Amino acid sequence: MKKRFKSFILIIFSLIFIIGIWYINLRITNNKNVGIVSDNKNIETKSEGVINETISNYIEDYYSHILTNADKVFEAHKSYSIEQKDGLINVYIYTLFEGYAFANGKFGFSCGGSNPALIVLRKDKDKFTVVKFEQSKDGTEYGPSIRKMFPRKYAEEAMEDTGRDLGLETQIKSNAKEWLKAQGRSESLSEE
Repeated sequence: MKKRFKSFILIIFSLIFIIGIWYINLRITNNKNVGIVSDNKNIETKSEGVINETISNYIEDYYSHILTNADKVFEAHKSYSIEQKDGLINVYIYTLFEGYAFANGKFGFSCGGSNPALIVLRKDKDKFTVVKFEQSKDGTEYGPSIRKMFPRKYAEEAMEDTGRDLGLETQIKSNAKEWLKAQGRSESLSEE
């Protein structure tokens, strides 16, 4: 009788173990956000700079085709995390993009926006290429879209950062001043 009881207990624990493993595999397969977030620990400092430059260049180019009343688009972003997964690099950011235009002897803000975004990069030697750019959706889908593309910890932070001064506008103004100077333009930067 004791032997059967021990066998029964062993079978129950085995079934619980197998169901647990099955459940974990199912969650990983169905949830893109499950994984280990590296918090940039596995990315070299030198590579982080190149990654940030690649992201800014991509977003500036992307929006230069959309913000057609702008003479130049500038971008600045806050990085929450960089995750290496399946040979790709996921970068979770909050981006601010602004179009600037020349008017009345000044160079100033004309249009723009901000949102959380996921940038997926592929590294080829020392060069990074954007393979995916996913932005949060608008309206009632805003929160759910961020939770879908970001790990939970960073999704909440990104939603809290919405509408806050993250210093990104100051960075863009600095970039605009540098760009004007590099272009040899005499217009001043509008403070409006």
